Amino acid sequence: MAFLKTSSITEAKKTFFEKIMNPASGAIVSGVEEAGIDIAFGRVLAENIVSRFPLPPFDRARMDGFAVRAADTFGAWETKPIRFRIVGSLRAGMTSKKTVSRGEAMRIATGAPVPRGASAVVMLEYCDKEYKKGHVMITRPVSAGENIQQAGSDVMPGEKILRAGTVLGMRETGLLSGLGIFRVKVLKSPIVGVLSTGEELVKPSKNARLSGGKIFDTNARAIMDGVRACGGIPRDYGIVPDNAGIIKKRLRKAISECDIVITSGGTSAGEGDLVAMVVDELGKPGVLVHGVNVKPGKPTILGLVGGKPVIGLPGFPTSALVIFEIFAAPLIRKMSGLDRVLENESVVCATLRSKLLSERGKHEFVPVQLIATMEGKSGFSAFPVGRDSGAITSLTRADGFIEVPESVEMIDAGSEVKVRRFSGKIQERPDYVFIGSHCIGMELIAELLEEKHGIRMRLIPAGSTGGLLALKRGEADFAGCHILSAKNPNEYNTEAIREMGLGHEVVLIHAYRREQGIMVKKGNPKGIKGIKDLKRVRIINRNAGSGTRIFFDNELHLAGISGKDIEGYDVEAKTHSAVATAVARGDADAGIGIRTSAEIAGDGFMHLDWEDYDMAVRKTNSGLIRALKEVLKSKEFRDRLEKECPGISTDNLSGEVKNS
Repeated sequence: MAFLKTSSITEAKKTFFEKIMNPASGAIVSGVEEAGIDIAFGRVLAENIVSRFPLPPFDRARMDGFAVRAADTFGAWETKPIRFRIVGSLRAGMTSKKTVSRGEAMRIATGAPVPRGASAVVMLEYCDKEYKKGHVMITRPVSAGENIQQAGSDVMPGEKILRAGTVLGMRETGLLSGLGIFRVKVLKSPIVGVLSTGEELVKPSKNARLSGGKIFDTNARAIMDGVRACGGIPRDYGIVPDNAGIIKKRLRKAISECDIVITSGGTSAGEGDLVAMVVDELGKPGVLVHGVNVKPGKPTILGLVGGKPVIGLPGFPTSALVIFEIFAAPLIRKMSGLDRVLENESVVCATLRSKLLSERGKHEFVPVQLIATMEGKSGFSAFPVGRDSGAITSLTRADGFIEVPESVEMIDAGSEVKVRRFSGKIQERPDYVFIGSHCIGMELIAELLEEKHGIRMRLIPAGSTGGLLALKRGEADFAGCHILSAKNPNEYNTEAIREMGLGHEVVLIHAYRREQGIMVKKGNPKGIKGIKDLKRVRIINRNAGSGTRIFFDNELHLAGISGKDIEGYDVEAKTHSAVATAVARGDADAGIGIRTSAEIAGDGFMHLDWEDYDMAVRKTNSGLIRALKEVLKSKEFRDRLEKECPGISTDNLSGEVKNS
């Protein structure tokens, strides 16, 4: 069978991918299935995973020691220990109804819940136990929150801990287990049938021997492993001779059982090249492309039978692998959901180290070897390797290939080129790092930045001040902050940025407003009506340096109240969720935080004021700045924020720059 029509690579891609992506063909629809996390490793999530409760679910000890009131340890030293009465013991998995009062201590094991009344844990190394007398001598002071991991400090309730499209690695499956989630919805891995044709082929095995004219089948193993690397499940349909009847029978079986079928060999125009004819006879539309004007890989077949893509690779090993990467790999990645993860990983920039001559009029793919550049410099050097499409060593020596367009005859040494690697690591690398005051609204921003702009990021909660310090140290690309000015009660963040010397380095973009107030137990059993009522109850505070702590201290100042007058002022939590959880659980009567976290935890809430939540972004990150502005000004963000995040709302300044 002669070539139907030799197409350019652009025409071939357009014809093939547009046809199979047409909804009428039903060819590239990624299915969804439910899988236990014991077999979900490496799969792609098909749903957002939202935490139903905080992790850890309670304040717990980080160390073995004694749970105490931190204030009671002030002044303790080796030469002047303070005696505490032991009121009980807690092991991991136990709870206690006892409250640790002034001068009391409770023995506690790592991982055990911190008892009521205690605000810190003293390590055993600083305790001189006197069990016979029922007392312990503390030889070192501790600060509030020391050696305690607070509820919700790892995961907040209502937080999107994993987004649809995430590849499940061991960290993700461990997180799911920690939250009690044992089954998740994942994209189905496409089943890819692999079939080799040729009288000359022998399957490698222990007892296989080569006789005259025979060769071992190189392609099947390489293709099946390539399928696995792209997230597919390969199914081996063996080797078939150059017999139309046998090829048709084997192909029909593969098409009926698989999502994609890949053949190698028998794709040219010779007497024994029968694959194109068989594909055309098996069903419509049959062969879409037969022959692509590329080197190597001209005898390529692209077809569609019964809604199943059929890709016929040339028999020569290098040709087969190159055409697999151009046509098969993107299709498998798309169906498995790994396209966004793997596509970026598979292309690297390199400097060509030797002049390259190419055949004019042919779109050529040149195998190259990548070598890391000399120390002190980043990137790679690319060295062309053997270009014989039948040479097996081209596969083993080459790390990838570069494309040379039809109109190019020569590429000079020293030119920058893009290399598509034959195999890329499945690794989630963030484009940007966010450090700062964490908020569920920020989770939504991250989700929209990825959906609309392909931007992936890592979110690290560290408080407003912590975020700005991370910016100053060069650890973060942008930070979220809501720091109230000490001089102007209506100004947020601009003063803090100036004082840190970041004014010329960052752009401050207004994101949204958040409702700050007093969290109380549902029904408000203590009858709290305002800030002054906190003097008669037990609270849980936010960590020093956080925007909410600054806000709370300002409210206390306006009310003429000292923190020393409030029980629990020195008990700190690093997140709004930890505060809300402590109040809901009854460990504290009240706390300061945002309405969003209070409602998620089922707490009552008393409004105090609205605050600005802004993004400080490095001026050098112009692409991130543009994307952030677009997301923050979008109707979709405003509507979803209103629906998903009570107590958070955009305003007319959302997405606008606050400093010049």
